[in-house]
Order: sequence, then C-alpha cells, then structure tokens
Amino acid sequence: MEASRYRGATYNGAGRDSADVKPYLERQARDVIHAVRESLKGAIIEYVPRYSLLIEWSGDDLAYLVTLPDWEQEGIVLGPVAHGDTYEEAVSNAREALDSLVCSLRQHRQPLPEPRVVASV
Repeated sequence: MEASRYRGATYNGAGRDSADVKPYLERQARDVIHAVRESLKGAIIEYVPRYSLLIEWSGDDLAYLVTLPDWEQEGIVLGPVAHGDTYEEAVSNAREALDSLVCSLRQHRQPLPEPRVVASV
C-alpha cells in the first residue's frame, strides 16, 4: 500500500506514522532473529572434521604461508592455500579457504580427507 498523508503525518499502511516505522521494523527484525536462534537450539550441527594448519613464515614472500597437511596427503591440494601479512590474517584466510574446500567437496559429493590425529603421550 502506498504511503498517504493523514493529519500531517505520513501513513505507511501498517498503521504507524513514518516516525514509528524504523523502531517498529528494528523490533520485528530482532524478533525474527530471536525466533530463528530459538528454532536452531538443539538442531544437529553438521560435523566438520578438525584439520591441521601448517603456518610458516616465508622470507621470499615476506608473508605467512598456510598449507593443509591432511589435504596434501590425499593429493587434493598441493602447496599453500592461504597467506597473510600477520599470523592472524593467515589463519583467517586459511579458515576461509578450508571452508571453501569442504563446501566444494560436499557439493560434488566427494569424501573429505581424514584429519591427522596426534596421539597424546
């Protein structure tokens, strides 16, 4: 419904003046987000294996390079998958790369490589 003028205020068709619309919509958005979060409680979260990241400083590249040993062992990825000027940036970029790799293999219905497990001593 188009907005119309009613007694000097803009009417938005939802029974509210234009000044009231933004808080009303923000409240609705919060309610929807809360409802979605509540509906996800107890939902089964898809299992994602924990993979190792090998982070090394490269003097040639002047950056931290990240490789995925579990994925290299399977021949899926060869060489660095991410880099960063800082250690934290490299880890963040590697997480994005790993998410993309997992998503791609799942979309193509390919098995994920088994993560390397370090035995405790």
